[in-house]
Amino acid sequence: MTDFPTARRLLRDTPEVPSHGRVVLSHLDRAIRVRALTTEHGETFVVDLPERTALDGYFGFALEDGRVIEIIYAEEQLLEVRGDLARYAWHLGALNLHCQVEDTRLLIQQNADVEALLQQLGAKITSVSEPFSPEPPLALGHHHHAHQSHIRDAMDNAPQSGSSGDPF
Repeated sequence: MTDFPTARRLLRDTPEVPSHGRVVLSHLDRAIRVRALTTEHGETFVVDLPERTALDGYFGFALEDGRVIEIIYAEEQLLEVRGDLARYAWHLGALNLHCQVEDTRLLIQQNADVEALLQQLGAKITSVSEPFSPEPPLALGHHHHAHQSHIRDAMDNAPQSGSSGDPF
């Protein structure tokens, strides 16, 4: 078996030494503890962190041999949501969906049921391909997953555009 270089330390800031390579990771792949990763140029290394860590906000990995591997956010197929952002964010949060919140738009993963729900609520939606960095969830001591049945129930009970009220 081949011994791969190991990264046990993350770098927050750009180091003084040049990067040896880059690893492209989706938002789901950026939550990591132990995993083998491969750079853009096909070099494999092992990440072995003391605890599961969200890599958002880190520059890269410090390999034990002194090399640095930069973290690049992968482009992902997303839905850009514009309009009444506070209202849409409330509904997306009720569905426990990952959401990147910006001043003028929300970004979510593509999902036909969610897209239909947001259109019922009057949202302007555009498909985009770009890096995704959703808000990290709050740790409440337990974990919930969005289920398709929740989304369909919300769609069935959603008010039409222009009406008010709680669809749940």
